[in-house]
Amino acid sequence: MRYILLIFSLLLISCNQNTSKKKNTEKNETVSLIETQPKVKEKVKIIVEFPNLVFKEKNNTIFYETNQTNILLFTDNNKLSIAQKEELTKNKTNFHSIKNNRIKKYFKIHIFPSIIILDKNSTKKYEGFIPNEVLKYEIKD
Repeated sequence: MRYILLIFSLLLISCNQNTSKKKNTEKNETVSLIETQPKVKEKVKIIVEFPNLVFKEKNNTIFYETNQTNILLFTDNNKLSIAQKEELTKNKTNFHSIKNNRIKKYFKIHIFPSIIILDKNSTKKYEGFIPNEVLKYEIKD
């Protein structure tokens, strides 16, 4: 009888171990659903375009792309603005006259005339009338 009880207890123990092994080997996989929103292509809108200078807007942020030095002239119809145009023309300097209000806000133009010199990595801002001698020096930099 003793042997029967021993065999029966071994059998029960082995059955319990087999079921516990099966439980451990089974994977509890949970799948998490992540809501993905379709990617909206960010639209790039061209505001002002010149041959070597382009102002673009993306997500209400204005930026520009240029590959050489550019001179922007912001003017209104006062005597100093007209004189500034004459100085730039007299100096034989290529410049772009800007009248776009969004570009004026981007460069924070409050005083007319204003000159902005754009390079690939730098921006220089000059407010008020700039004489020809100063222009020659500043444009060379």
